[in-house]
Amino acid sequence: MVAQDEKELNPSQDLIIHTLIDLAHISRLVGSVPSSPALSQHTVTNALLHRLLSACNAQQGAILQFPSILVERVQQTQQATQLRGTRDILALHYLNEHEAMALFIRLISQSNTIYQLSEHEYWLLWFIPPLDEPESQSSTSTHPYLERDTDYKLLTFLLFGWSGPQSRQQATSSLALLPQLNDAIAATIAHILHTQRMQTLEALADHQAIREMELLKAELLATVSHELRSPLASIKGYAATLLRHEHRISREERHEFLLAINQASDRLSVVIDRLLEMSQLDTDTITLDYTDVDLAHLAHEAIISMQQRFQGHNTTPLVQNTDASSLSRHHPTFMLYVEDQQGRATENGLIIYADRHRLRELFDNLLENAVLYSSEEGHIDVTLRPLAVDDPQAQQLLMERGATPQHPLPIQQYKHLVHIQVRDYGIGIPPAHLERIFERFHRVDTRLTRETNGLGLGLAICKRIVSLHNGLIWATSTYGKGSTFHVLLPITENGVESNQNSSHI
Repeated sequence: MVAQDEKELNPSQDLIIHTLIDLAHISRLVGSVPSSPALSQHTVTNALLHRLLSACNAQQGAILQFPSILVERVQQTQQATQLRGTRDILALHYLNEHEAMALFIRLISQSNTIYQLSEHEYWLLWFIPPLDEPESQSSTSTHPYLERDTDYKLLTFLLFGWSGPQSRQQATSSLALLPQLNDAIAATIAHILHTQRMQTLEALADHQAIREMELLKAELLATVSHELRSPLASIKGYAATLLRHEHRISREERHEFLLAINQASDRLSVVIDRLLEMSQLDTDTITLDYTDVDLAHLAHEAIISMQQRFQGHNTTPLVQNTDASSLSRHHPTFMLYVEDQQGRATENGLIIYADRHRLRELFDNLLENAVLYSSEEGHIDVTLRPLAVDDPQAQQLLMERGATPQHPLPIQQYKHLVHIQVRDYGIGIPPAHLERIFERFHRVDTRLTRETNGLGLGLAICKRIVSLHNGLIWATSTYGKGSTFHVLLPITENGVESNQNSSHI
């Protein structure tokens, strides 16, 4: 055994400077290795180990890392079983894992002390103190890691070996060099491990995103196959009956069969159109046709159209998330309220600059959604009200959507807004689903929705339409008592902020 207080050889300043420069270069390599996180860490830590071995003229070595509490147990028991399944050997050079662990157990009580294994073979287990350790607790202590708290933290050790006639002198020189490299080594290792953790998290996030995409595709295929199979089965069944029994079927029955085929064809067309539309909205291949739109008149049109669809059973739904049978049993009552900025009823027009066709589609989707989740005699209210963006009510709505003085929402660049509300008094939406109902193919899992056919794209299309108009859409609900869908749209005139006057507000 050679004591640490033997005469030390002072390393040259050039050696220290060149080593620090090389450590900086190695640190910059972190994250640049085009491979998996584990292989990236292995490559860089091996480069670090080789550079340190070269600076210390050592022939063998390893970089080891263990939890502090387990290191203390091993120091007390001298048993390798304490580290079973917990060791992390970051790098090895001319050593295997078994040899490295055996040397670690043997030298654990002589950390930062040269150990003579044979006549010309010397070893050193050097502890690298964490960067946050004070200077007063540097590695000059015999067992520095035991003087610190035993919280769960990772401790890093360098294991170096020398052999040959100059081995003792080279090992002693390292005792003078390593303290001057402590911080640089600790920073490099910390950077390597931190980058590895970030890469691992990114890889997990990518894996999760891929898995979610695969689940979405699977759900899409299942839903689309169901939605396509049902009308196709109707068309095929009625057509086959007509072909086989053409002369036995009365004229009235043939007419009914043809009507059923026509309805199924329309439903099939709607499913395909909505899938194409969602794809176009997602890829921004739809160009909005902006014009002056009287919002109150448009809402009135949508309500009249919806009411007409319940006057007979042979109507075909306009929105993809339902069919005639699910709507035929409903007889809703609609009320349209047009208000001024003070909340008083008004007959003035409410004109905004927008795509009329897309806003009509927005109303159709919201109204039909309200009907589907209302009782058969449901009552549905539609309210239109202009707001100045600095009005208390507008500010309250924007704050609820996450706006702060430091981080305003994009819609706050407009001075005048319109608040659209579509309220039903039906089954409501469970709180866990409120933030997900605008996702594609998402449907609330209740008895009613399981009986309702559809792709679950209606609200997703609504969200995209509102987004294209620089607006906001969200829902509030009391489960069992009904839901309200809110839409905030900017009021502009030919793409320019409109003035507040009687013809527009």
